[in-house]
Parts: sequence; C-alpha cells; structure tokens
Amino acid sequence: MQEEGWSGARQVRGVCEKGGRPFAFKYRVDASRRPKDVSGRPNEVIKAIKAIENLNLVVIDSSKISGWEPNSKKWPVLRRNIDEFVKAAGDNGHLIKADNEAAVRAAFESVAKMMASTGISEDL
Repeated sequence: MQEEGWSGARQVRGVCEKGGRPFAFKYRVDASRRPKDVSGRPNEVIKAIKAIENLNLVVIDSSKISGWEPNSKKWPVLRRNIDEFVKAAGDNGHLIKADNEAAVRAAFESVAKMMASTGISEDL
C-alpha cells in the first residue's frame, strides 16, 4: 500500500553504538517535496560576514582526511564558498589547511594563539 504523496523507499544500514549490533530500517520518500533553491545562500553568508564588525573568521580545512564521499561533486562548490567566505572577512579571514591529524592539532593551536593575541579567549 502506498500513501498519497509518497513514493519510493530508502534503506539505511548501520551499527548501534550500544552493543554494536547491526540494524537496517526503511523509510519512505515524500515525492511531493521539491528541492529548495539554495544557490543564493553563499551570497547571504558573504553579506553577513561583511556586516559584522571586527569579525575574525578562521576555517580549518581538513577535507582531504575527512573520508566523507571524496568523489562527491559538492566538494568543489564547498571549497569555492569557503574561499569566498574567508576573502569576505578581509585581513581577518584565515584558511588553514590540515591534511593529517598533526596538522589539525597545529591548526587549533594556531587558532588559540590568534584568540589570545586579540583578547578573545578572555571573553569566553
């Protein structure tokens, strides 16, 4: 039996954190839902970044070691958006690439030093 407005099904598989037992469940997909047009969202973020006075923006890019769908077509768009966000922050925008665990650790240490030099950490 198919409910009105629903079509298709997807199956999700995984392992429960507690007990480590495998599970699988199915859910239906609402065919009446239309994808939202989010093409303007990056520009909204850029506008917001430019509107915030004294904003310090730091992005740590660990995408190369993330393991999340390395062949996804979304990566180039995400990287381009991040570059634009950092650029929008001007001299207070920083992009730190971290391609291994040690680089991630060093990136966070670098952010801590930046925060200390601006007095931000005292406010937290």
